[in-house]
Amino acid sequence: MSFGSRLKELRLEKRLTHIGLAKELGCSQAMISLWENDKSEPTAGAIVRVCRYFGISADELLDIGGAGKPISKIQQLYNMLDSHQRMELIGFIKGMMAGTENK
Repeated sequence: MSFGSRLKELRLEKRLTHIGLAKELGCSQAMISLWENDKSEPTAGAIVRVCRYFGISADELLDIGGAGKPISKIQQLYNMLDSHQRMELIGFIKGMMAGTENK
């Protein structure tokens, strides 16, 4: 899968528009469109921002090493959360784990 196809897939999973994703990544709507249509290659810095935003590795984004390796359902759901929701989830899980350690 190309970078552009993967980016579009990730964007749609989060129900983002080109404008919304551009705002999150600090780039233009036109740049998102160029990437998704494989008309332009992202810089290394842009790849890092995309990976951080979606919570995935560059290997996953660029389909390196795990050709066709499916993403788990938990990872897919986590990827759909915004950064605030992710922090809340992590706090919730830590709380659950702390509770089980005392039993």
